[in-house]
Amino acid sequence: MTSSQDKVSQFIADAGLHCPAAHRLLDMQSELGEVCKEILKATDYGAHPMAATDALRDELGDLLFSLLAFAAENDIDADAALDRALAKYRDRLQRRGSVGSGGA
Repeated sequence: MTSSQDKVSQFIADAGLHCPAAHRLLDMQSELGEVCKEILKATDYGAHPMAATDALRDELGDLLFSLLAFAAENDIDADAALDRALAKYRDRLQRRGSVGSGGA
């Protein structure tokens, strides 16, 4: 099965959308802002409970694309990175009862 990262990598190559890591990070930040904006709109700035909208789903897809593009163009295996994070969180949960980093 082709991973999401492989699909993004192929799309970038086919469309000629290569760019430096700093620009990928700026794109991720921009897309995260769009996700936040859709959450604010969907909740009327916290006046209503959160409900996923099509616009939020679209922006989340854009954010995932940006993240996977960053990983692909910087030779980072996103699945392996996620596996490492999950193992770290499991260990923290088992040792401390919390997944937080515990830093001050």
